[in-house]
Amino acid sequence: MLVGIIMVVVSAVCIIPNIMIMTAIYKDKELFALNSYKFMLFLGFFDITQLIAHFITGFFNVFESVGDPVFAKSLGVIATPSYVCYVVITIVLAFNRFTQLAVPNVDEFLFGPGKLKFWISFCLLFYFAFAVALASPWATIQYVPDAWSWSYDYSLSGSKTVQQIEMVIELGGIGASFAIYSGVFVMLWRTLILPETLGTYLGLNFMWILNGAVNPIVYFLVNAAIRKKATMNFRSKTLTVRSVNTIRGHSQTAWTENISQLTVAPTAGTEVNLLSTRRTRRIFALAVK
Repeated sequence: MLVGIIMVVVSAVCIIPNIMIMTAIYKDKELFALNSYKFMLFLGFFDITQLIAHFITGFFNVFESVGDPVFAKSLGVIATPSYVCYVVITIVLAFNRFTQLAVPNVDEFLFGPGKLKFWISFCLLFYFAFAVALASPWATIQYVPDAWSWSYDYSLSGSKTVQQIEMVIELGGIGASFAIYSGVFVMLWRTLILPETLGTYLGLNFMWILNGAVNPIVYFLVNAAIRKKATMNFRSKTLTVRSVNTIRGHSQTAWTENISQLTVAPTAGTEVNLLSTRRTRRIFALAVK
């Protein structure tokens, strides 16, 4: 019950600043005239739709039941497509800001008058595609009070496919947004702060290099299957290298002992078996290979 109450309160509290920001943008004619603020308004709308779903699922925890199954399914039809659409809008907004700074002419062509409807329709296409898929009898995601989280119903044939497509869009959205906003940040930094020095160029180049590790890090942190396989492969290779080094170490020791026997001056009753030495060399060569 306590978890449910906290979810209800937190969801309600998070809705308030969204309404405040959306109202401020809508009432300000100068802000509302800019495409970037219209995208922000759009983002706020889908933030609120998700929060409403979370607000309701808080009561599922309070009463320890989802109530009507159809109603529970309908919340999944609202919440998950809203988040997918939110991710797509975030990428488009990032791209819009980047083109404004880097290539104003391209920005005018892509986001000029009349082009906003295209981008809004493009984003809504993802929403309706997921909404239709999750409203169908072949795929479902709904809140599970016992687990305090949302879960796909994998007994349905399409749930796994929808979940995988959702993951690709969401993880890809994180990487794409990070890359684009890194470019925006670099341009602002160079324009407002960074001096034209070798150190600046070196730092920017390393930022680009490190960006190449974003996706594998996200995959490793989020995807349990990939994390398990990567860890197993790493441990397997480490054990193999250690085994080879151990064999080489023992072989090197045996070879050194044989060489030391040859360097000792023979005394009475001691004979050096040259044939045995040659065999030892062959055995060592095979062990190293």
